[in-house]
Amino acid sequence: MSNERNEKNCAELIEAHMVSRLTDIDEMLRIYNGEIIADSEFDEQSIFEYGLSFDYVEKGTFNNQSKGYFRYQISWGGPSEEIRFYCSETEHFENDKSEYGYNDIPVECFADVGLYQIEFWYLDWYDGAAYRLCGNWKTIAEQFFSSLSYDGEGLRLPYLESTRD
Repeated sequence: MSNERNEKNCAELIEAHMVSRLTDIDEMLRIYNGEIIADSEFDEQSIFEYGLSFDYVEKGTFNNQSKGYFRYQISWGGPSEEIRFYCSETEHFENDKSEYGYNDIPVECFADVGLYQIEFWYLDWYDGAAYRLCGNWKTIAEQFFSSLSYDGEGLRLPYLESTRD
């Protein structure tokens, strides 16, 4: 366990990781929308390559998990980082899983899912911490989520694609 080696635990590390990741996402969205940012390490395609996966995690998948959520997984293993999006309309996905499968969520399902809570999670072996987003960080995550869809082949940003020249 990390505390035995006098290293920081997830609760002590989460804020710096959250700020770093959401700053990256904000910058990538701005670049994708045509803003020029000098000396950026990102380009217009970076937003498609940044995360590992976007999927739906059914309630009860993990111990004591009472709600399903959409997960944008940024990194995996030890440590891992993800953004969880909680929506009031997730019952639709759980009731219709035989029709879609959780990893084949139709694009039209993202129109109005009642997003009500967003959390950034930082997880390591036998440790984890969550930060409920608010203010500017929540706004960035909301903009990102409202742009997402999953078509069974990979993450897409159809809203952003339709607004580009």
